[in-house]
Amino acid sequence: MLILTLMGCLKPAPVPRVDVATPVAVAAVLEYLDTDAVEPWPDAIEASIAEVLSARNLPPVTVDDAVIEAWSALRGSRQRLEAMPADGAELLLLLETHAEFYSQLSGQFRWTVAVRASIAPADDRSAVTVTEFEVPVFLFQYNEREREALEAAAPNIERELGAIVERFLGI
Repeated sequence: MLILTLMGCLKPAPVPRVDVATPVAVAAVLEYLDTDAVEPWPDAIEASIAEVLSARNLPPVTVDDAVIEAWSALRGSRQRLEAMPADGAELLLLLETHAEFYSQLSGQFRWTVAVRASIAPADDRSAVTVTEFEVPVFLFQYNEREREALEAAAPNIERELGAIVERFLGI
């Protein structure tokens, strides 16, 4: 019992930060498996990603939505990273996602959100580090689709993104 009481007094570890503010160009793309269309992430998720980066002293520079929507012809991560404008940023962060329906379980709809995070220095895009992971989510309505699955997966994506950035920068 004493150990549980003491654990309640522990404070979370502070978020590691880089010493000098390092701008990061961020492009977050939602792909659809049945079409070539791509679209930017919802604004609420982009705002939370910006918070994750800002907490580490990495001010985000969001890539314009028009640039992202033009990427429907670019299906490869390397092509998108090469076409990504740096806009004065020192790092590039490309987040590509797609959601896929998995099954119906106990009246809920299970989706899997696949994420591919590519991070590279803006001046050397060949030094890219790529991390892929999946987030399973449950949706409650039949009419909920890819965007809702992405929104449900957002907290896990944010947590994983923080770890990816910290590993890349060695902080």
